[in-house]
Amino acid sequence: MSRMHVPKFNEIFFKSVELYKDNFKQLFVITLIASVIRELLQVASSNAGMQHLMEVAQKQGMEAVQTQIDSKVLLTLIFFGCLSGLVWLIAHALCVVMLNESWQGRKISWRSAMKLIWSCLVILIFSSLVAKFLIGFGLMFYMIPGLIIGTFFFVYIPVIIFENKSVFSGLKRSSILARGNFWLTLWMCFFTLILMIFPDLVGAVVRGQEAVSDVSVGMDEVVVIFLSATLMPFVAALVLTQYHALKSIYRNNRLEQEAQSETEKNR
Repeated sequence: MSRMHVPKFNEIFFKSVELYKDNFKQLFVITLIASVIRELLQVASSNAGMQHLMEVAQKQGMEAVQTQIDSKVLLTLIFFGCLSGLVWLIAHALCVVMLNESWQGRKISWRSAMKLIWSCLVILIFSSLVAKFLIGFGLMFYMIPGLIIGTFFFVYIPVIIFENKSVFSGLKRSSILARGNFWLTLWMCFFTLILMIFPDLVGAVVRGQEAVSDVSVGMDEVVVIFLSATLMPFVAALVLTQYHALKSIYRNNRLEQEAQSETEKNR
């Protein structure tokens, strides 16, 4: 049996660009809404934290502020951070579902896609928490271990949605698929990481310009929202395309193993 062609980075990239272009308008609306909600949650988190610290400073003095940062302020940041992460997870999953339908040559409304996501949302949330915790823990050790863990978990979202897996079986299945083409998946993981942090990096630059020039206050939030809404569908397209490529490699390897087993039995 001839060995299946293993896709390269440029093939995954251009296939993802094609998917992205064909579905950009409807996905941009979804991710724009998610980006606005996430930015509002971040502003609300910052305002709530600052308001609490001001109240503490007025009642107990500035010295008491230092002891309060680790309690209510931290809980506030965690609460709004979780809400922001949930919005981002749902939007990403929506993009993956709608892009997959386009991959199959079908169309699906965002309502139908949302019903599919809703059926596995709890599993997606817990698997996301486990994956982010392990990736974050790995990133603490000079980034490389975090990238390796992120590589193994790169396609866990489409695995859970389309293969009806549980939390740990979904993460395990993702790692099995990633091993079929580890180095390409590693590069894809690194590339998508850059795409995800790019809006915040540009926003930080614009924020710095606001302080020293006549750039309108709040322009950094507008830039972050626009770039996030533009890049998120492309990240989802990269993940989905890599998922299908890894599935094909895994299926072909299984067929080769079965063919070899049959050959050995017939000897």
